Amino acid sequence: MKACAGHKAWRPWLALCTAALLAVGCGGGGGGGSTEPPPGGGGGGGTPLSGVLWHNNFALDLLDGTQLASLTGQPPRLVDADPAAQPAPDGSRYGIYAYDSRNGETRISIKRSSDGAVLFSRLYLGYLTAVQPSPSTASRVLVRYQDSPGSSRLYGAIDLASGDVLEVYPADTAAVAWLGDGRAVVLAASGDISVGAPGTSRSATGRVNLLGRSVMDLATQPGGTRLLLGLRAFSGSGDVEGTDLWLSNLDGSNTVRYTRTNISSYGVWSPDGARIGFPIDTGTLCVGGSCSGSCEFWHAPANATELNPLPAAPGLAGRFSVNNRQGQARTLGCGVRAWTP
Repeated sequence: MKACAGHKAWRPWLALCTAALLAVGCGGGGGGGSTEPPPGGGGGGGTPLSGVLWHNNFALDLLDGTQLASLTGQPPRLVDADPAAQPAPDGSRYGIYAYDSRNGETRISIKRSSDGAVLFSRLYLGYLTAVQPSPSTASRVLVRYQDSPGSSRLYGAIDLASGDVLEVYPADTAAVAWLGDGRAVVLAASGDISVGAPGTSRSATGRVNLLGRSVMDLATQPGGTRLLLGLRAFSGSGDVEGTDLWLSNLDGSNTVRYTRTNISSYGVWSPDGARIGFPIDTGTLCVGGSCSGSCEFWHAPANATELNPLPAAPGLAGRFSVNNRQGQARTLGCGVRAWTP
């Protein structure tokens, strides 16, 4: 697409951003090396696993980019050289972004997973990241917008077929994620939750009690209405005390703590919504600006609570095991981006 076409498409976004700010004011890694049982064994109770993990864990095969790791023993496949490829829930297509710092532009593209063919692509002014392809409309994506790297963030929805900016979400939005029917869940920093198709009116569904924590991640349950929240806790002096996962209903009710590791910041749902994959990342423990440690990706039933698995006593949880290109079963380190059929 020509740059001018993308620029025209982006202008409504900028106008809406300006209007929104005037209205509300200007407020506010390693792993992959140890031998494991054959893939599909499941661990944590022996439940067989299926589907594929989208990941950029370099240590599995010493390859840069986004790989598909089968949970039923098939060889892995490099799907794209971009390590940040994010799939639609069915895995049939994925979104990527490429920022050009010389022109201050970002190209957003949707590609077909089977062969990498470009389905849609547009240029936009500004720094756009966190691309989430819609589960229902192939050309739609959720994105996070910044004027430039390091600037304040806004979330929005765009349509790459028309170039239209469908909606810019309020400045206090902490996270946005798709529901399976093509509506978006918008989570405010206050915990307020609203739902609506991009470009239409949104309905308030309730409020989740964040317990004084800040939102790091939001993921919605496939075929369900549960929300998975990555939350960061702070000490009284403002230092980060830890990160963990919590679950709630779409109206904010029935909130439970899913992990109690203090080093799990995000999660991915299994395609059937029955299990959750999550990292245990000791590399998030930093002292004096220095971070070290390892990271493994685990899984457990979605109805579990207070998980703090250890290799010697995993309880309900198990470590993911996948084959590398030599057919050897390995634990999968961090960098998992999604779990699709």
